[in-house]
Amino acid sequence: MTASAIRADEPITYKADTQGVLAVAVSADGKLIATGGDSGKVGFWDVAKRKELTAIQASDEPISVLAFSPDGKQLVTADENGVVRLWDVASHEKRAELHGHKGHVSGFSFSPDGKMLATAGYDGTVRLWSMKNLKSRELIRVGGKGFTDVAFSPDGRSLAALLYLGGVKLWKDGLAAEPVTIEADGFRGRAATCLAFSPNGDRLAVTGLYYLQLFEMPSGKLLHSAEVFGIRSEDQDTYHDKGWDIAFSPDGKLLAIAVTQSVQTIIRPYFYGEVRIWDAKNFRQLRVLRGHTKPVLAVAFLPDGNMLISGSLDGTIRLWSMTSRK
Repeated sequence: MTASAIRADEPITYKADTQGVLAVAVSADGKLIATGGDSGKVGFWDVAKRKELTAIQASDEPISVLAFSPDGKQLVTADENGVVRLWDVASHEKRAELHGHKGHVSGFSFSPDGKMLATAGYDGTVRLWSMKNLKSRELIRVGGKGFTDVAFSPDGRSLAALLYLGGVKLWKDGLAAEPVTIEADGFRGRAATCLAFSPNGDRLAVTGLYYLQLFEMPSGKLLHSAEVFGIRSEDQDTYHDKGWDIAFSPDGKLLAIAVTQSVQTIIRPYFYGEVRIWDAKNFRQLRVLRGHTKPVLAVAFLPDGNMLISGSLDGTIRLWSMTSRK
């Protein structure tokens, strides 16, 4: 696939949160988008009607992570105080609060059957919650700055948890055995931000503040690794790029990466963001989607792959056409 094969038509733009969008999620049927805001609000958007249905004040703290359950009936949110909340999508009412983490909850993932919820946090723990009785057990505890993300594989047999200082704890074939650690030489100690399984589960993508990695699953073999972000200079300006969020397209061919950027000019610094589209097979950049005026922190594809959603601290979500030219 070439860069010209991907359309990047002028995106549809909506104001989603006055203080910035930190997270986006798409329901499995592709009908709803949820946005998490720096203001603590959660917005529910109708994809077909292209409008916001309602917004709820989910917390007094920023909503940094959210996800729909596989059946689309529940939405789970987390704030920076470590409180995980379950919401009924139809009524927008809070169903429960889950307390277990001490501090920032950085990521969570439903099992494909919706029976379990894995959560990860800066407290160094990964917890597994039963969606039947809402009780949890601690899977692992590490020192340092803990975990930044967690994800079930599409078949539900593996679970991957991303360490803040690089490396992945990987549970294979269930959660009874101890996890193995996979990492790429040369990137140990480099801050990692997000991970994602490919739709068929044969690859795991990891992005950090300075790098992008691709691992074979379930072997953990490193397929690709590159320092694609970092500090660069152009003319008299200095650019500092950081990878923040990552998502596979539903067909597994593309990777979308949310990038935050700071630019130090001779006058003053500027902050903005963009979305970079990568060829997931050949591990090369295809296109850059620009337009957000502040850092981009979240990306998600619609299930049909025809549209990509990005969320930014500029308070907007943008819906980008990803259809191929015939």
